[in-house]
Amino acid sequence: MIVAIDGPAGSGKSTTACGIARRLGFYLLESGAMYRAVALACIRRGVDPVAANIGYVLDDTKMVIECTKRELGVVLDGEDVSDALRAPDVSRAASVVAAFPTVRDRMVARQRVLGERYRDNPGLVVEGRDIGTVVYPDADIKFYLTAPADVRARRRQAELMDAEGFAAFRRVLREIQARDQRDKSRDHSPLKRADDAFEINTADRTITEQLDYIERLIRERIGM
Repeated sequence: MIVAIDGPAGSGKSTTACGIARRLGFYLLESGAMYRAVALACIRRGVDPVAANIGYVLDDTKMVIECTKRELGVVLDGEDVSDALRAPDVSRAASVVAAFPTVRDRMVARQRVLGERYRDNPGLVVEGRDIGTVVYPDADIKFYLTAPADVRARRRQAELMDAEGFAAFRRVLREIQARDQRDKSRDHSPLKRADDAFEINTADRTITEQLDYIERLIRERIGM
């Protein structure tokens, strides 16, 4: 079974996907981590992703992706970079990198391979922005998480406070709004809700309520 979870930045996709994977004993795939890995490769090579040939960076980087039941393991050129992917500068660069069709085509191909590997062994929860529309349009069940921009900015601000020590709300809100615009307006795989996805406003629920609701819908769908 594949559970697809899409939504904009700060909507709670990662927390939700991780929680559902643990409850069901499924494997977890955070597609965003794959794009952050490409961004990290660019940063470490001193490459400006806007001006450079991203294909060159991809060809020059050995990336190993491994799903677990708790997180996505990413190894770049022999080094486990799973923790380094959470750095704020990497996250910001990832939104730029992810807009390139060359990058998306390669990452989508890898995501589909992982989907075939874990779909029935015993199942896979995948979160991202085009999972239910592009990567797995045939996913067994789809969810689209959303929340007002100011709510998502507050969540992101809290994360950055831990990483940076300080984060101005107005700056974070502008970044969230800019990210939304890039994700929704890009020509290749734009962010949008799949027609058959359950839409959930995460501002209206606690994380426990959210997980309970999603788990119930999944179990009903597969008769567990």
